[in-house]
Amino acid sequence: MLNKRAKTATILAALVIVISSLNSTTAAAQTDAHQTSEPQPKVKTLHPPPAPTEAKIIENEAVIRFKEKSLPPKKAMEDRENVLRRAGKEFAQKFVAEVIATYPWFGWIRLKLSHGDSFTSVANALKSDTRVQYVLPNYEVTLHGHHRYPPTPNDRAWTEHFPAVYPAPYPNYSYLWGLDKIGMEEAWRVRPDGLVIAAVLDTGIDENHPDLSANNHGGSDICGSSSTPTDFDGHGTYVASILASQGNNWVPNPTTQPESFLGVNPAAKILTVKISCPVPNIIDAISGVRYAIQKGAAVINGSWGLYGLPATHPYIVDLKDEIVAGRNTTLYVASAGNEARDLDKCYKPTMWPQMFNLKNLIVVAATTPYDTLLVVTPRIGPNPCSPTNNNFEGSNFGKKTVHLGAPGDTIWGALLTSQFGSSGNPMEDTVLVTSSTSAAAPFVAGCATLLQAEKRAKLPTSRLSPSQLKSILMKWGDRRPKLAKIMSGSRLNCHSALLKVP
Repeated sequence: MLNKRAKTATILAALVIVISSLNSTTAAAQTDAHQTSEPQPKVKTLHPPPAPTEAKIIENEAVIRFKEKSLPPKKAMEDRENVLRRAGKEFAQKFVAEVIATYPWFGWIRLKLSHGDSFTSVANALKSDTRVQYVLPNYEVTLHGHHRYPPTPNDRAWTEHFPAVYPAPYPNYSYLWGLDKIGMEEAWRVRPDGLVIAAVLDTGIDENHPDLSANNHGGSDICGSSSTPTDFDGHGTYVASILASQGNNWVPNPTTQPESFLGVNPAAKILTVKISCPVPNIIDAISGVRYAIQKGAAVINGSWGLYGLPATHPYIVDLKDEIVAGRNTTLYVASAGNEARDLDKCYKPTMWPQMFNLKNLIVVAATTPYDTLLVVTPRIGPNPCSPTNNNFEGSNFGKKTVHLGAPGDTIWGALLTSQFGSSGNPMEDTVLVTSSTSAAAPFVAGCATLLQAEKRAKLPTSRLSPSQLKSILMKWGDRRPKLAKIMSGSRLNCHSALLKVP
C-alpha cells in the first residue's frame, strides 16, 4: 500500500507539484499535551522539490497568437475556429508539428513540436507572417499541494468525529476536523446544501467516485485531448472532495467505504475544468477561467499558481482580464502557496493570480487546528524570501495579498478510485491525507457556494456579488492573534458567515 502511494507521490513531484508536510516534532508535542486512548499515527514525510524560482517552460510547445484583424469577429466563433484550424494544419506541415488545440476566443494555435525542430526556429520563421501577433512558449502552472501521508483509520464517518470521541483541540487531527473547526455542524442547520455551480480548475476529477458522481455537473478537458475531464493525477479529485463530497450516502462495506467523506457543500454542482494537458499549464488555465464563467460558475477554485512571469507578460494580462470578466458573477478562490513566504515583501518570484489585487479574488492561507498558520519548517538564513533557502515548507501569508485562513493541516479527502488499495482496511485503502494550501482553498470555495445558496433561498431572483461574498467571508471569520500576518487576521467560520447573508 505504502509503495503504491510513494510511487504516486513521485509522479506528482515530477509535475512540479509544490507540497507541504506535517512536522513530526510538532505532532509529537501535540501528542504529549493531549493524550488519547488511541496511538498517534506515525507520519512519514516525503520531501518535495521547492517552488520554482522562475516560470517553467513546457518543452517542445509553441503558442501562436493571430492578430484580431486576421480573424473573423468574436461573434462568429465558428468561423474563427475554422480559420485557426486551417492555419494549424498549415503550420503543422511546415514545422512537422502536431496541433494540440486551438482556442478561438484568444486566437491561439497550440503546437506540439517535433524534437527535430526548436521553438526558436518556429518563432523566427513566423516573424514575417502578417497574421501572427506573437509566438511564445507555454508555461507549467504549479499545483499548491499536496503532501501524502499514510492514512490512519481512526474514524469511519462524520458521526464518529465529534468531541465525545476526540476532545478539542483534536489531538489526533481526526479526519474531518476542518469541517468542525469552521462551524459546519451549525452551518448546515442554516443551509444544509445548495445547488450552486462551483468550478474546480484543476487536473480533472474522478467522475466515477461514489462521493463525487452525484454532484458532477459535467465540464471540459480544455485542450480537448479526451472526451471527459478525467483525473489521472488525483489533485483535482482531492480538492473537489473537500468542496463538495456528497452527504448522507455512507454505505458500510467490508472492503471499501469511499462514501465516508463529506464536503462543505454536499450538493454543490461541480463543474470540472481540466487544465492538465498533459500537465497543468497556463494556456489551458486562462481558457478554463473563461469557460467556467461562461458556464455560470458562481465560484472558481484554483489551487495552483504560475511562478516567475512579469505582470506585463501577455499570458498574465490575459489571466487577469479573464478573472476580471467575472467581477459581477464569479468569485475566484486561490490557494496562497506553500513556500512559507510573505507575499507582500517576497514578491520574487511572482505568483499569479495570487498577486493580483482584484475585488473578485480571495487568496487563502492554510491553518492548523490551533488557528496558527501552517508552518512545517521555519525559514532561516540570510534570505527569507528565497524559495530555495534551506529546507522549509508552510503556508504563504501577507497582510496585503492573502485574505483569509482555512484548515489546511492534515486534511482527509478522496483518493482516485484507480488508486484504491487492497489492504482490507477501508479507510486506509480509499483516503488521501495532505497538508497544503490546496486543501485550504476549497473550504472557502464550498462555503461561498452555501452563502450564495442562502441568498437565493431568501430572494430567488437575487444573488450576492463576488465582492459581497469576499467581504462576508473575511469579515465574519474567527479573528485569531496568530493569524495577524494575513489581511483579515481570521480563519473561516462558515456558520457566522451564513448568518450575515442579507
